[in-house]
Amino acid sequence: LSRRFTDDGGHGNFELAMAPDSNINRATDAKTLDVPLAPLGPLELSDDARQQSGLGLRTTGQIYARIRLSPQIALVPRLSSDATFYRKSQFNDVSGSALVGVEWQSASGRDRVTPSGGKTWRSFGGEAFARTTNFDLRWTHRLGKRAQSDMTFSYGRTTYVRNALQDGNLFSLTASVERALSARSGIGISANVQRQSARDPQFATIAGGATILRWRDMGKMTVFANATVRRLESDAPFFGGFFDRRKEWYLRGGVGATFRQVQVAGFSPVVRASYERNIANVGIFDYRRTTVDIGITRAF
Repeated sequence: LSRRFTDDGGHGNFELAMAPDSNINRATDAKTLDVPLAPLGPLELSDDARQQSGLGLRTTGQIYARIRLSPQIALVPRLSSDATFYRKSQFNDVSGSALVGVEWQSASGRDRVTPSGGKTWRSFGGEAFARTTNFDLRWTHRLGKRAQSDMTFSYGRTTYVRNALQDGNLFSLTASVERALSARSGIGISANVQRQSARDPQFATIAGGATILRWRDMGKMTVFANATVRRLESDAPFFGGFFDRRKEWYLRGGVGATFRQVQVAGFSPVVRASYERNIANVGIFDYRRTTVDIGITRAF
């Protein structure tokens, strides 16, 4: 999609995949939780609060257009969605967003600046979960013939339908660099810091991390691998002071391939596998997760 971003007209992508998942609710597999700051003894968790596995159907899609207003100005509307459905419908996760941006491109073509704004919606288990009003500012800069950098600052005001104590502001700053190592391979590195406020400080967090991505074309097959490390801390002890303040390390690694040598109506097979480990001092957030996506994808 980054190659097509400079083209006028409409573009997008779509993916449909079967998604076996060892932990669809990102929950601990422990039967009890220790309560270090209260003399209550271990708390027994219900089955719904513990790790659940399942086979999901996942769909993702995005469409956007570049509507030329002048040689250097374009209007860029964008719609995107991400949904995963399970037999256990209480874990269905559906989100969507609508954004409109105005892109300015320098006369040299080396820089693009795009402010945008819009709305994001998310439902979980078939019920409304959160609504966010978003404002983004993105700067893309070409670094020679083989690399480009991106810097994005975003602000969001989020309302949580089920728990008003989580309502707050979300600030995020992301910087990334992508470089072509050859005509058939490349690498990308990104870093992000995020601050989320909340009415109740136990839900307010600060987080930061980095991701590295490597890809290579092998004939008509593209293979890729990525790794992420992230640190999160909350402002106050969790659950009314019965637990310590949240402190977590999130680790994720993934590999996959797209097989463009097989195409039906423009769709090609894609396979991905990933492993997540969230190391948390508050046991309810400590989990492991393995996922596999087997599906079809198309960019247009």
